[in-house]
Amino acid sequence: MQYNSNENGINRLHLKLDGRAFRDGIYLHTLIDALDELQYIIDRSYLALVNKKILTPKERLNYRLVAQDFKEGSFLSTIAIVIASTPSFVSPLISNVGPEKIWEYTKTTFEFLKFMYSLNHEKNAKKDEIPLDVSAKDSIVVVNYGEQTFNFNAPVLSLGQSTLPSYKRITQLMKHGELDVFQLGNEGKKLSDIYLDGNDAYLFDVKSKISKIPITVECEIFSFNKDTGKGKLRVRTTTESIPYGEYSFSIIKNGKSKSKSLDYAQSMLETSVIVECFIETLFDPFSKGCVKIVQLHLLSVHPTQANPALS
Repeated sequence: MQYNSNENGINRLHLKLDGRAFRDGIYLHTLIDALDELQYIIDRSYLALVNKKILTPKERLNYRLVAQDFKEGSFLSTIAIVIASTPSFVSPLISNVGPEKIWEYTKTTFEFLKFMYSLNHEKNAKKDEIPLDVSAKDSIVVVNYGEQTFNFNAPVLSLGQSTLPSYKRITQLMKHGELDVFQLGNEGKKLSDIYLDGNDAYLFDVKSKISKIPITVECEIFSFNKDTGKGKLRVRTTTESIPYGEYSFSIIKNGKSKSKSLDYAQSMLETSVIVECFIETLFDPFSKGCVKIVQLHLLSVHPTQANPALS
């Protein structure tokens, strides 16, 4: 392919997709799914750089990924990020955005995601309790792991959160056995900047954990379904265990439960109650301390005056 004189493209990126879906003809649904996720991932970097949430039709005409050639065997293609330089399209903000910067954000975000989820798997395997936390200032993200510090020079928290579902869908293709390799990198580099294979099929999978020590917290129950034993509550004051906010909950249906469904239904008439619960958490690099509360498992509910002690 020849570029027009008003277009600029990054040094060629080499894309390789390999697996069952590409060995005897090409499974079009697998190819389309993988390329859709790739387009979405790189679009997020472009939008971050131009400080926008969606692409307009005019921008899509002038900013795009271009496949320059295809090769037989595995699905092999050369990809270029192209941005038109016509005066009618380029604004002062966009004029500072180039294919190189888009690619830098894309690959750095992938590095962050793979680093964080690989580290989480290692911590779980070693039963490692060393604290892990992530902080951000402008486009610099710092990961603190015990006494170790790692820096990422891109807004990888916002980009990682938006592109993680795409990477998960790519690894889902690996779980189904259709895709063995997904790699994308600069021409001439021995190692691809973005690389996933069968060993990474479960990289982004995490299992939730339920605490073994019950805590008590003051809250307002504003939704409850007595048939399912599930509802929602609002914690009004941040505690050491549970920050301010709204949480889903379910009633523990075993001998440990001290309250009946009727008690929870009646508690919705109160502006404040005390609940005793276990906390279910999930590893999440985008939450404080890399821990996200999935839901609360309630043991009991009492009027606020009945048990003023809070943990």
